[in-house]
Amino acid sequence: MKRFLTALMTVSAIFALSSCKENNPVEELDGPVIEWPANSSFATVDITEDLDASLTVTAEAGIKGLTVEVQSDLLAAALQLLGITDTELDFINDKVLIGAFAMIDPSLPTGDRIFNQTEVDFNISTLVQMINSLTMEDGNHTFIINVTDNNGKTDEATCTFHRVGVSGPSVEWPSNPDFATVDITEDLDATLTVNAPAGIRTFTVSVDSESLAPMLAMIGLSSEMDLINDPNVAAVLGGMGVPTGDQLLDQTSVEFNITSLVALIPSLAENGTEHSFTLAITDNNGTEFTQTCTFRVVK
Repeated sequence: MKRFLTALMTVSAIFALSSCKENNPVEELDGPVIEWPANSSFATVDITEDLDASLTVTAEAGIKGLTVEVQSDLLAAALQLLGITDTELDFINDKVLIGAFAMIDPSLPTGDRIFNQTEVDFNISTLVQMINSLTMEDGNHTFIINVTDNNGKTDEATCTFHRVGVSGPSVEWPSNPDFATVDITEDLDATLTVNAPAGIRTFTVSVDSESLAPMLAMIGLSSEMDLINDPNVAAVLGGMGVPTGDQLLDQTSVEFNITSLVALIPSLAENGTEHSFTLAITDNNGTEFTQTCTFRVVK
């Protein structure tokens, strides 16, 4: 009898619990969400010094997995040097990655700082800024973030960053913007501005002048002068106010005044003759640029 009553009470309890669940169903948890507060539309953004690539990852059921697919050959190659060979980065389970990012950016959460968390500040700004240090070429670099919660629900977000390319070298002549042939007069202004946003790597000047070439040879200079690496050129032209050596190397903008050099030509050349100086510049990206300045003797 007692066993019968016990069984009856158990069945009644089960029915009561079942009825309670039907009347008060368990609220289903929302799936994970990835947000970018500084760029809510996830539009492509330029990589600037003040870039804010801080993402917020929320998952009411707790985060089970978080991966980032890197679509950037340059960054992928750099990460390989750190032992991270897969372009899909597992920020929870990859021990090599966790160790590498402890050095690259300790503030970026990995491992248990993500696993089972319901909200994580996932700031990839430092990772993205690495691109700027790897290249100066224009181009897009994409990161696909995928998060999975403990209920198996997922969310994915694509973040695309644009590396703004750096322009190559250029030469400006403010008093003669068209670089037309100019007469050598007392008030000649042969002050040039050399720009190289990526920094100057090489700088040579070729002199096309039958009158000036012999004089240059007498002082140990050739008609093609290396202004950065040749100490003889630095000694002679430096004394004439022409920048050489470290005044050019890696500089992004230089005032290049050859007025005093050009002023020597009339005393050596015949009236009406023309004499040219060709500047050849290579920047740190390997981009080359040449510009010729031509001067005419007028007596």
